[in-house]
Amino acid sequence: MTFHNSGVLIVGSGISGLSAALRLAEKNIYSTILSKRPSLDTSSAWAQGGVAAVMSDDDSFDQHLHDTEVASAGTIDRSIAMKVISNGPSVISWLNEMGVPFEKKSKGKFSLGREGGHSKRRIVHVKDATGRFIMEVLYRKAVESKYISFADELIVYELLTKDVSGSLELVGVKAYDRAHKKSLEIKCTHVCLATGGHAGLYRMATSPAKGSGLGLAIEAGCIVENLQYVQFHPTALYKKNGVLQLITEALRGEGALLRDLKGRSFMADYHELGELAPRDIVSRSIFEVMKKQETPYLYLDATHLSESELIQRFPNIYSICEASKINMTKKWMPITPAAHYTCGGIKIDEHGRTNVKGIFAIGECSSSGLHGANRLASNSLLESLVFAIFVTDQIESDSFYELSITEKHLKEVPLPMKKIEKIVIECQELMWRKVGIVRTNEGLEQALEKIQQMQDEVALIKDNFEEFIQINRLEQRLLVCKEIVRAARGCSKNLGTHFNLDN
Repeated sequence: MTFHNSGVLIVGSGISGLSAALRLAEKNIYSTILSKRPSLDTSSAWAQGGVAAVMSDDDSFDQHLHDTEVASAGTIDRSIAMKVISNGPSVISWLNEMGVPFEKKSKGKFSLGREGGHSKRRIVHVKDATGRFIMEVLYRKAVESKYISFADELIVYELLTKDVSGSLELVGVKAYDRAHKKSLEIKCTHVCLATGGHAGLYRMATSPAKGSGLGLAIEAGCIVENLQYVQFHPTALYKKNGVLQLITEALRGEGALLRDLKGRSFMADYHELGELAPRDIVSRSIFEVMKKQETPYLYLDATHLSESELIQRFPNIYSICEASKINMTKKWMPITPAAHYTCGGIKIDEHGRTNVKGIFAIGECSSSGLHGANRLASNSLLESLVFAIFVTDQIESDSFYELSITEKHLKEVPLPMKKIEKIVIECQELMWRKVGIVRTNEGLEQALEKIQQMQDEVALIKDNFEEFIQINRLEQRLLVCKEIVRAARGCSKNLGTHFNLDN
């Protein structure tokens, strides 16, 4: 674990964090990436679809903007969206020049996929494992850079601020060093939160991320918005528990069909685009059929497609299914919707700044205005890559101070981990049942009441202990859950990913 004596702390080592660090390095600015896991073990590496960007002559920025706005139910910030979209080709070039092996045609042009909500083929991809290939290239470049250092096994659990003439400013962070069981207080002036989303707060989810960055930001006084907009991926490979592996939307883009237990293709009953309808509509349609047929899963059928093309285009999906003893070329895949992407988050401006001076946010933990009530497929990696430019341009114009680190060894006291884990599981089940794909006023009120009971229970646990990371993080998760419920309860109109039967 090493720290530069000046520069920026980046919390999170996915595509957002690595992109920001590399963009800073291009400006000769030092950064240290703090992460709780090795840098390649992130949700970014699981992103299958690709990066949405205008790369063909029959496409345009205006068309990409239109599709983005339609998917969001008209709730995006158009100026932000256009700024992001218009930077799409340049970030693809940036990645291409670094060596990301994007799929290309014989003449060197990009092979473009199409996903739900897109009117054109504009998904730049590497087979069906785009996130992993981008991560590998960015990580290798970051390791090679003298301007970037890594501090793995560090869990940031508090952002330290001070009040300056009525405004909050960052002064440092507290982090727990898992390897050496000690707390670090790091004095700094710039932190970039790149911690991912909070889909893991739900029982059925494609990511383990449980809103750590969002919880930190809320406690530090950052404004959050649009937390009611949680996107559920329509097709995760079904299993009874654990993080589910998603089946990329690109498979439906190539012609795979959704079928009910009787084998009937049903999506044409719900939307004119069928399988390519926006994700929220597909997820609710599946949910409704599941409820009618009293089943925890339905099917995705790709057996009518070319076996050789399926294996060549979707080797990752083929391997995932094979590990579950499913040959996707001959057998239907059992699928369920699962919490996947969080459209809202820490409110940022066009430079990635929050309302607390010195705290920036980028990627899924943020709310930039690009997604509104519903994210258009593959706009997420685009946002991360482009906002890395915006954030680092702003940071370049700021002043820096030296970092200083104070260490504090923590006592090893046995915590009631079974009780803590029980609360985590109960909360995930509660969020899935009451704050999920379809909501009701009564369900939201019940969720709020139950979360308050959990918070009271955690407060009693905390009274018996001092500064312990597990308790801090559980408090933050419950705080995020409460804010999601409050946002959903206060939303009187069904838009995008928010659907309340009582509206």
